[in-house]
Amino acid sequence: MQQPAHAVRSFATAAARRPSLLDSTAAATGRLSHPPSTASLSLLADDSPHPATNQHHAPADVAVDVALPATHSLLLHPHHPPSAASSSDAWLASAQTVVDPADADVDDRSSGTEHAAPSSLPEHRPLHPKRHSGSSSSTSTTPRPLPAMKPSHGSAGSAPCLRVFFTATLLAVAAAMVLLNLVLYDVGGLRKSLLGDWKPPAPGSWGGNSTTKPDLGRDPTNNRRQLLLNATAKGAFFGVSLDWEAKDTPAKFNARFGKRAAVFQHFMDMDTALQRVDELKFIVDAILQVDGALLALTVVPVSVRGMDGISEPGWDQLGRVMAEINRQGVPVLLRFAHEMNGNWYAYGQKPAAYKRGFVKCAQAVRAKGANHTYMVWAPNTNAGYPFFEPGDAKAPTPGSDDFRALDTNRDGAITQADDPYTPFYPGDEWVDWIGYSLFHFGGAGLTTNALPDAQAFIAGIEDTQNPAKPGFNIYRDFAQARNKPFAIMETAAAYHPENLRANDPEELPMKRAWWRQVFSDATLKRYPLLKLICWFDIAKRESVNGGLPTAPAAGTDLRNFRMSWDANVRDAFKADLPANIFFADTPENLL
Repeated sequence: MQQPAHAVRSFATAAARRPSLLDSTAAATGRLSHPPSTASLSLLADDSPHPATNQHHAPADVAVDVALPATHSLLLHPHHPPSAASSSDAWLASAQTVVDPADADVDDRSSGTEHAAPSSLPEHRPLHPKRHSGSSSSTSTTPRPLPAMKPSHGSAGSAPCLRVFFTATLLAVAAAMVLLNLVLYDVGGLRKSLLGDWKPPAPGSWGGNSTTKPDLGRDPTNNRRQLLLNATAKGAFFGVSLDWEAKDTPAKFNARFGKRAAVFQHFMDMDTALQRVDELKFIVDAILQVDGALLALTVVPVSVRGMDGISEPGWDQLGRVMAEINRQGVPVLLRFAHEMNGNWYAYGQKPAAYKRGFVKCAQAVRAKGANHTYMVWAPNTNAGYPFFEPGDAKAPTPGSDDFRALDTNRDGAITQADDPYTPFYPGDEWVDWIGYSLFHFGGAGLTTNALPDAQAFIAGIEDTQNPAKPGFNIYRDFAQARNKPFAIMETAAAYHPENLRANDPEELPMKRAWWRQVFSDATLKRYPLLKLICWFDIAKRESVNGGLPTAPAAGTDLRNFRMSWDANVRDAFKADLPANIFFADTPENLL
């Protein structure tokens, strides 16, 4: 969440997932369709060292049938676990190598089985679906050759001895494989570190015979029902970015908050390939514990080469990972390379490369049969755009293709008068949801505590804060004009505990002034396609231009965005929520 010092007041933001594809059928029916997958897809992990991360965080399970004013509906599907015999660790145990698609011209059914995507989730429109093979490389241990044995010449004891030796060898191999799986599954105690004293899901809730389709019937012990948001309902689902570094989990949040969030968000880095896939396994496990939630996954390319740093095997791996998460029964909103119109990521403000990368991501996901992974295109609010001053080394080079693409009014300069969104839009075919980041960071320097302006949230969406320049309205020009669901993927108000001044507002009134704008009947009526709002429930230290010299780390600012950790703030937030903010356990007759 790095913000330039000159970013405009409340509207600077922080960093983002994937929704359903609308086509002519969807326009007519209000449903977003995907065909069920039949491919057996293995999850592939990367052994490369984990680069420095820029983490925001969170996860969940909601499949989407988004309806527009007259024809839209949003379907949130709870988890439908695979049938009873597949190992809960199979997708991690098979995640050892990134496979080059060029070497994968074999049938995916290396195990002789097929995995079908849960058929009750809404079907996604196929984009020339075809099988991509991908044999999963798993580590095998070969027993050492048997020692030469002399002929027994009629001895009755040699055959039993041989059987005993064989049996002992096989048991040793099995023990070694179990040990290897434990090492892979619990590297450095990461699982306990993230989830505390975690207990596996109840029998039958994770696993099953991989040769059969999962049982999609309602489990009486879990909330495995379909959540329907009717087209006429004016409401949005509640999501949250969890503070995973503080060992928060979906179960802990729901218990603390007293309501069950519909969406949990998590952030994940991607260099040449996805990083820390083992960590993602734990996140999915945690979401499966709170049956009925969707995972919002923000994948952040971190290579210094931007999109060009992602390898072909890396794209292949990404598709496999999404397909496997879907197979476990968890739909995914995939927010790939968010806030691309900013300059704080290596891929930022490079529109041509960004659009190629977004399309490759969508193609990889669809090619692997991840039919319940939805692509979220999510720019940053344009307050402060283009986020650099003349002569800034991060600015696009004058005369370059990127410079010409961003100079939308052709006046020879990139300024607030230029369109901050359209140069980065990859096309309706590849985008399922329109996402957005919009925060209240405070007052001067974005490091001081101040109340937001009365219409700050609306101004951040509709770009009305500066009447002297053209208004670039993200909701009107993209969600409404393209008939796509709209999501506030990150929002919160930052409290700055290390920079308290006389007469500053206290934490509760400052945050309340923001959330009353975001979560309000007026907001939901004004934006009927707004179907998801995710609160950034995290406290984190961030680098800022002109940061506090007296802070524990000079040039940084501790920003407390949390809402659920303080009982007074949490209770006030819940009391202010309108009736048409929906949760995973909202009764269907109220949606």
